[in-house]
Amino acid sequence: MALTTTNTVNETKLMIPELWSAITADQREENLIIFNMYDRQYEREAGKQPYDTINIAGVNNFSVAGGLGVGGTLTYTEGQFANQIQLSIGTHIYHAFDIETEAELMTNISLMQKLTGKSAYAMALKMDDDAADLIDGFGTNIVGTLGSPLDEEDVRTAMRLLNDKIVPESNRFFVMSPYQQAHFMGIERLTNSLYASAVGNLNVGPKFRGYFGTHHGADWYMTGNVDGTNAAGHDNGMFHREAVATAVIDNMRTASMYEIDTDSNKHAIHAIYGLIEVRDDHGVYMRGL
Repeated sequence: MALTTTNTVNETKLMIPELWSAITADQREENLIIFNMYDRQYEREAGKQPYDTINIAGVNNFSVAGGLGVGGTLTYTEGQFANQIQLSIGTHIYHAFDIETEAELMTNISLMQKLTGKSAYAMALKMDDDAADLIDGFGTNIVGTLGSPLDEEDVRTAMRLLNDKIVPESNRFFVMSPYQQAHFMGIERLTNSLYASAVGNLNVGPKFRGYFGTHHGADWYMTGNVDGTNAAGHDNGMFHREAVATAVIDNMRTASMYEIDTDSNKHAIHAIYGLIEVRDDHGVYMRGL
């Protein structure tokens, strides 16, 4: 029997199928890089031992050795130890979500996989936030003004400040906001390949997220997760890895369960960690854009 209707156009529209794509346009995720730039050697040393505090000691240099004349006697000095630093593993964070079984059954998108990834990102974002908060605590070395662009002279000053403190030349990082990066990329001396071939090229391809070159002895990184705003300026920083110590004893531990009362699957992620500044003079607070 033929279909009959007074409006064949609208009737036909109801018969045209629509497609829900399994390819999703997910919200972008920030370059979370600062936490992993800090020193985690103490965590590796502790291994799987139970602990909530790591005591970090240090030995200071002796003064310059003295001379010994004929028939002279030795002068003995005591060893000098640095102030003990305690790395407390006292930050416990988590993220949890649940998803109804019905929602999983009636969609062609793997919602559990998608939401689990976003839950892990929320955890990493919190850890990186805590790491970024320490940059403005570098009080020994400060360069620039908030809201004003850093220039190449500021970078050379930061490099000199680190060199003055005998900071190792390896494992140095310069972390900056996208706004500050854009300013640097407008400086011809930093981007011209002929000049850069001698001191580091900012146009090389990224080796991992956020990296955009090596210059003046430091690897340069861009992230939107430094503290601040485009209007007020950002807390950029140049530092050596050992400026801050971190340790994680519960790293992204996951737990899942089925909830019979709500017919849903619950998922949670936990992390327990600590951070502390160990060598203040190994960092430069780079106030800029």
